[in-house]
Amino acid sequence: MDGGIRDSERFAALIRDHAGIARKVATTYARDPDDRADLMQDILANLWASWPRYDNARPFPTWMTKGQMMDIDALKAALVSLDDRDGEIRLPSTAAARKARRSVAAAAKWQIIQAGTGVIIALAGGLVWSDLPARPGLLFASGLLINLLGVAMIALGVAGFTHAVRIDVAAPIVETEAHMARLHRIKLVSGWVLGASWWVLWLPFMAVAVRLLWGADMLAPIGISAWLITTLAGGIAGWGGMWGLRRWAFRNGRMHLATWMDDMMTGRSFREAHRRLDEVARFAAG
Repeated sequence: MDGGIRDSERFAALIRDHAGIARKVATTYARDPDDRADLMQDILANLWASWPRYDNARPFPTWMTKGQMMDIDALKAALVSLDDRDGEIRLPSTAAARKARRSVAAAAKWQIIQAGTGVIIALAGGLVWSDLPARPGLLFASGLLINLLGVAMIALGVAGFTHAVRIDVAAPIVETEAHMARLHRIKLVSGWVLGASWWVLWLPFMAVAVRLLWGADMLAPIGISAWLITTLAGGIAGWGGMWGLRRWAFRNGRMHLATWMDDMMTGRSFREAHRRLDEVARFAAG
């Protein structure tokens, strides 16, 4: 092909004529319809990237199947999308945008799940402490703490969902990054404050569960000093240990461990959404 010039119209015409080959490969390697669509886009991306090196003397189907379709490293370019509804080839960044939208939707979904879980926890704690207003004690305090934890989960879940649904992959990068930054802060608070608070609240949570399931007060034999020591010591040891382990992992190059801990705190769906949006930003930058 002269000087590596890409004849997009001819490429699109050839792909329409021989798209069945790519579909067959995608169907072989992916059963899920969404995965199949993504793989189809990646195959076409690889073909488009290799198109300048196409030799007109070779039959196009042979060129497609001789190593051009399944170069996995080149699939990451994702420059081409096939729309099965009208048979048109769209260039260049629709695949990256589609994956970004899906990742952002997943991040929003997990915020809904967090808020829903918070409703259940808040109701559980509220049922316990509201039943003991005349004789407040350790069980009353446990119910109140669990109730407040649930309310905080609801508030942060709703706030995170609000920013997640405002993320538009077609919007200016500055606007998108602003919403992602706010969502990141919310996820960090949810992870390191609410998530790590379970190291402190595991005993109150167990007390609430036992009260609701069996009507018993497991804290009755425990004095307030023992209750405070148990919860605070567990919280300091657990939270401090996690934070210290994360710092050690970063300082000693254990990035796999550090990334795993960040995923656990901020959620893998958030990191995936951020990565996909970065891909869209690179495409937009040319």
